[in-house]
Amino acid sequence: DWSSDVCSSDLVLLVEDDPEQALEWRERLSDAGFEVRAIESVEALEPELALDPPDVLLVDYWLADRTAADLERELVRRDCYARIPRVA
Repeated sequence: DWSSDVCSSDLVLLVEDDPEQALEWRERLSDAGFEVRAIESVEALEPELALDPPDVLLVDYWLADRTAADLERELVRRDCYARIPRVA
């Protein structure tokens, strides 16, 4: 079982504007041993990144306020966030 190799400190920050999808992702990732924080918009992302940078950023591609590609362009411009692995 690959989930036994996951450290309890592995933090996934989920950006998902659909509450049902967010709940499903949270449950699956939590069951696999990840700590998950979820937010609903890119607007809420910067305060979360400043609070505690995640090990991985998981982003819904089509968000209400922009796409994951838009977000990617913004993140790579900032050295402190550019190193965070992202999945869209």
